[in-house]
Amino acid sequence: MWVLTLATRYCKLPGRLDGKIIIVTGASSGIGIETAAEMARRGASKVIFACRNEQKAKEAIRSILERYSENNPLCLTTNLTDASVEQYLSPVKEEQLVLLKIDLEDYPSIHEFVNKVKLIADQVDILINNAGCYFPRSAISKNGYESQVDMNYLGPFLLTELLMPMLIKAKGRIVNVASVAHQASTSLDLNRLDLLDERRHRTFNPYCYSKLLNCLHAVNLNRYYGEKGIVAVSLHPGVIASNLGQNSGFWKRAFSWFSYFMKSTFDGAQTTIYCTLLDRKDLKPGAYYSECREATLRQKTDDPEMLDKIWNWSLDRVGLSKNTGLDET
Repeated sequence: MWVLTLATRYCKLPGRLDGKIIIVTGASSGIGIETAAEMARRGASKVIFACRNEQKAKEAIRSILERYSENNPLCLTTNLTDASVEQYLSPVKEEQLVLLKIDLEDYPSIHEFVNKVKLIADQVDILINNAGCYFPRSAISKNGYESQVDMNYLGPFLLTELLMPMLIKAKGRIVNVASVAHQASTSLDLNRLDLLDERRHRTFNPYCYSKLLNCLHAVNLNRYYGEKGIVAVSLHPGVIASNLGQNSGFWKRAFSWFSYFMKSTFDGAQTTIYCTLLDRKDLKPGAYYSECREATLRQKTDDPEMLDKIWNWSLDRVGLSKNTGLDET
């Protein structure tokens, strides 16, 4: 079902992001830092690092400036996917990179983050829900839900809803970083969406389930907000040599054994970058992407009753009574 590939399709799209306000969750490490860096190199006005660990985020920003600011004479040719892309890049400036703390498992923290975003921007052009976690043991979050479902899906769901008025103002796009692991979630039991009994089952399943919900979230965002100019997609970044499995001894060893067959974090960021740069008319609403092209989502997306139930369940769990963007024009 899953294949480790040595080849990577690189994003070679033209285009600039001048004047854009972009939020990247989990931008302090892994593919998040590479995504944030490329957004800044393409000229984004502000790239907001939405991170839980402020120290790691500061180190990430420092790393980006060391590689891509004008102080590095090779800033335009470092990590260049194609010679044709260089004309669309510019040196990164410190004022482009903004750090705002957020904890996606702490709902008050998400509200506070959005309030801070409103102080520095009138709208949000692109939201990249990149942050994710995998835990070796299934556990219950402080909110009372399965922790991986909470952090990987419910937290980003709440963040997206709270930002929706600002996204609608910009006719923005939302990119959910999911995973091919969604294919391992073979059934969607709407009667137990909380997965509270998953502690008795193999722990990889809640992670796969959360990734499936990320994909269906993109589908639902277009159903509810597409007429207001929103476009949302999900994607598989590839099997990455990152720190996702750092909390699991097994996965940490597995990543070490198979690292030769895994993508670098720069390579893993390519499909995210592709989905942010692809011309709007060519980006298919609700689609699932992999290797910089549309791929097959292994789940029915034409069941309105199922999608509505997931949506309403999500609103209830994060404490929202209605879609925050429906009253926006």
